[in-house]
Amino acid sequence: MVVYGHSTVQLEKLPLYSEYLYVHCRIVFSFVMPLFFLISAALQRRKLESTSFSHRDYLKRISLLVLLPFYSLSLLFLVINLLTKFFIVSPSLSGMITSVLFQQSNSDLMPSGVLWFLFTLYCFSLITYILVRCVRLRPEYLVLLGILLRCLNGIYLNSTHYFAIDKISAWFLFYAVGYNFSRIILSRPITKWNYLLAVLLSYCVCLFVVPELSNDSTFNFILKKTIPFLGLAGISGSIFIIGLSSNILRRYSNSLFVKYLRYCGEHSILIYVFHMPTFVIFKKIISLLSVPPNYHQLLLLFIPGVVFPIIYGKILSHNLFIYQVLIGRKP
Repeated sequence: MVVYGHSTVQLEKLPLYSEYLYVHCRIVFSFVMPLFFLISAALQRRKLESTSFSHRDYLKRISLLVLLPFYSLSLLFLVINLLTKFFIVSPSLSGMITSVLFQQSNSDLMPSGVLWFLFTLYCFSLITYILVRCVRLRPEYLVLLGILLRCLNGIYLNSTHYFAIDKISAWFLFYAVGYNFSRIILSRPITKWNYLLAVLLSYCVCLFVVPELSNDSTFNFILKKTIPFLGLAGISGSIFIIGLSSNILRRYSNSLFVKYLRYCGEHSILIYVFHMPTFVIFKKIISLLSVPPNYHQLLLLFIPGVVFPIIYGKILSHNLFIYQVLIGRKP
């Protein structure tokens, strides 16, 4: 879904986007990052509450799995940008270095703008560890912190790229919700169809109905401000996707489609970090072949954006050290 959403954005200058793909894009981006952070937080809670928890092992784990790939991949893409600067428009060397060291969410300067999620995820993992495991703060207070950060983001921090403050303040609320409702995400998702349809209806109301309300009444005004602020569309959409996925897995676990989805899930880090460089290559191919501005362009971005990163991973896996440094784990 992330790759599909980014594929549609690449075509935003075409009539196809404004006529059809804009709605697709709006739906996908309403829940993909909330879903990612909800799942990440639920998995983190399992780690932090493990009976065999070790402070040293945990800090080492998140540093190797999340922070190391952020910096190693940033360095890789920085070198690639420098080598291809005569063919591809890229940020200046000073701009890329500044972004990697200090402005980790500045997509205009980052060697690869999609890497912001790694640095943000590391910050969430560290903040939650300190507050819950060290300070012994109750998990419910994480939600209050998320709401406070969301307020600050709307007023002051929405364009503060230093140390990804803009992304941290915008997305921590979803991480806090995922941490508090980890059981619903990991072990007891909503799977009954009548409840799932109610969740889907709530999602549609939050995403499509509420923004269209008039400001004629105080109630409508409050709804228009509160529901987007609390990210209820992202939360309800995520809960629906988790429940739908659980149903599909239970009913069709041996199907080729589910096996492929599981395979993509196991290699999701590769797909996340390498799909945008793949887009750069295939946009050049599309331009050279004069592919008509229709769904063919979308498919020529989306399909390679999913498949080629896995191929890159297979190539990298022949050198275990390089793979671990770039991806943060063994092949």
